Amino acid sequence: MPGTRHQNNFRKFVLHHFPHSSYPRQFILIKLKNTCMKEFMFIFKGPSYEDLTMSPAEAGANMMKWLEWVKQLKSEGVYVEGRPLIKKGKIVTGKNVVTDGPFTESKELVGGYFIVKAESIDDVLKHTKGFPDFELGGSIEVREVQVTPGSM
Repeated sequence: MPGTRHQNNFRKFVLHHFPHSSYPRQFILIKLKNTCMKEFMFIFKGPSYEDLTMSPAEAGANMMKWLEWVKQLKSEGVYVEGRPLIKKGKIVTGKNVVTDGPFTESKELVGGYFIVKAESIDDVLKHTKGFPDFELGGSIEVREVQVTPGSM
């Protein structure tokens, strides 16, 4: 079972260093585990609800699925943050050429992102199962967020 060795190490650490702590040991274990977890970005791709010609009722029902998924991720202690993106934007090249984008020819519009915590990429993949837009042709690109000096 992934992570079990690390959990046992945390437990031993807490018992050794905090034998008489006023905080419940479970709280300390959760705090320690969360500080050692990596961050990953879920990048949501797929057609926009406009392009799918969803009715307001259909879009509202799908939004409820998103809210339930976020609630589930929060209850599992992995959700950090997330936001949807506005469909319109600009693309800037290295020579300061600005063009409208993203282009509508692309059926894989980046619609938003989440930041989530997990021990490994294999561990974080199980949290993608609740993604509401799989049934609409959407996908999730999962990338580890690189830790840079001074960012933590």
